[in-house]
This record gives sequence, structure tokens and C-alpha cells, in this order.
Amino acid sequence: LLEANQRAIISFSRDTGEPEIATLTKGEIQRVLAWQHGLMTFNSKPLSEIAYELNQFNETQMVLLDDELASTLFSGTFRSDNMEGFVRLLEVAFEAKAEWNGEFEIQLSKKVD
Repeated sequence: LLEANQRAIISFSRDTGEPEIATLTKGEIQRVLAWQHGLMTFNSKPLSEIAYELNQFNETQMVLLDDELASTLFSGTFRSDNMEGFVRLLEVAFEAKAEWNGEFEIQLSKKVD
């Protein structure tokens, strides 16, 4: 049985069959549920993790080609369905270079001076 503020995580890669029970803080619960309102909030998260989460909700996929860019920390709130707006923010604020690869993939790298 789960109690208030807990979640169960079931791994298909482990053979134990036992779910992992985690107790979440109020802030973690708000962040996890924010997608239901179309908003995603991050506090000092690497862009690689943000790209992974955004890619879960969008047909267009963001691919980070640069390790430095992927490890850049980001804090902020934005709409989960506004991939192009987020990419534009990365171009302006983090000097990223965005290129379309086909119809549903945006590749990002660090601008070279």
C-alpha cells in the first residue's frame, strides 16, 4: 500500500518484481504533475535531462550533439508543448545552434565563434 506523497516505480529490467517506493516532497510532486497543466518546471537541471523529458511529450525530438551544452544547467518554467520556443530560448540564452534534421528532429550544438 502507498501512503500520501509516495509513488511506486516498477522496473521491467529487474527480476525482483518488487516496486520501488519513493516518498516525494511537495515540490517534487508539483514538478511531476506540472505536465498535466502543460507546464514543466526545472531547478538547476542539465539540459540533457530536460531534453529527455520534453521528448516524452512531443513528436518533435530534441537531440543535443554537444556534451557541454547537454550538461548546462537550466532553471525555469515553460510549456511542454512549445518545443520550438524552448529551442529558441536555448539559441538566445545559451548560444546554441539549432538545425532541423528531417521533419521531427531538432539537433542542437554549441555555436562556434
